[in-house]
Amino acid sequence: SKNRVKSPCQHSKPGGCGGCDFQHISIQEQKNLKQFIIKDQFRRIAQIDINPDIVSAEPYSGLNWRTRLDLSISKNGKSGLYSYKSKNVIEIEECLIAVNKINESKIFKQEWSGEDRLSISVSSENELAINQSEKTILGPDELIEIVDGNIYNISPESFWQSHKNAPSLLVQQVIKYANIKLGDIVCDLY
Repeated sequence: SKNRVKSPCQHSKPGGCGGCDFQHISIQEQKNLKQFIIKDQFRRIAQIDINPDIVSAEPYSGLNWRTRLDLSISKNGKSGLYSYKSKNVIEIEECLIAVNKINESKIFKQEWSGEDRLSISVSSENELAINQSEKTILGPDELIEIVDGNIYNISPESFWQSHKNAPSLLVQQVIKYANIKLGDIVCDLY
């Protein structure tokens, strides 16, 4: 395909890490594909024809954006990610979609005991936390996240958008379309 590109990550290949399904597709075609998937889901499931705008967040390279990773431990005691649709752990030296703070940590070089997964999080304030067995083993028990001037104290184990720019982008989109006024009560429901 003319939209095929060389994947920047050595692990993004058949039999490799299952974390980056689209790295072999140009960024523009990734957007087109995601738009097609959304349109198809609405048409097939909800019987609604839509033509959504795809709002992109920096970095536009598709790299160094992820602030949260769940890692597995290999039989060799190294951290890594599961191979696509498998329980086979691919040991990695770095994750190209992770923010620099994660790759600069020793998480990929260290030996880990036990079979429990590792969760690593970096806050908007550049705090790093590593959790294993629902216990913080490095960093704070609460991360400070600042989104458009609002301060949130988030447990590293709780859900938070993993893209470093998604929280602000999502808030801006809601404010743009929801016609919210000062004093309104807003619920974020899933």
